[in-house]
Amino acid sequence: MKTDILFQDALEELLLSNNLKMGDLAEKTGIAPSRLYSYKRGEDIPSFENATKIAEVFGCSFDYLFGLTDENKKENYKISSTPTKRFQELIAKSGLTRYKISKLTGISEAKLSSWYTGRKIPTLSSLYILAKGLSCSLDYLAGRDKI
Repeated sequence: MKTDILFQDALEELLLSNNLKMGDLAEKTGIAPSRLYSYKRGEDIPSFENATKIAEVFGCSFDYLFGLTDENKKENYKISSTPTKRFQELIAKSGLTRYKISKLTGISEAKLSSWYTGRKIPTLSSLYILAKGLSCSLDYLAGRDKI
C-alpha cells in the first residue's frame, strides 16, 4: 500500500544516524527483516505494535517516524491511553463534530463514528490522516505520552 507517509525516509535516516543495519533492527525489535524491508521500500507501513517497537529502539516520536515533524528528539514514551479515548478527547476539546472532521480529513463519518464508540480501532494510517488533517500529534492520538 503506497501512501504519502514518509515513514521510509525517517527509517532510513534513523538507521544511518544510529549506524544500524536492517538485521540489527530486526534483532532489536523482533520484526522480520522482510517486513522491515517492505517498510523501507515504502510498500507498507507498520502496525501500531511494530511502529512502537521501532520508536522505542530509536527513542523517537511517531510524529518523527511518520514525517509530521522534522525534529527528532531522543525521548521515551509510554502508552497511557487508547486511540478511542484520545479521539473522544480531541472531539470534546476541539468542539468539532464528526461531520466537520470528515470534511477536513476525507474519512467517512461512519468510520469516525465506529472509532468514537470504540467498535473499531483506527489504524496508524488513519491516525496519521487525522493528525495531519487536524494539526495534532500522532503520538497524542495513538495514546502515547512522553515519560
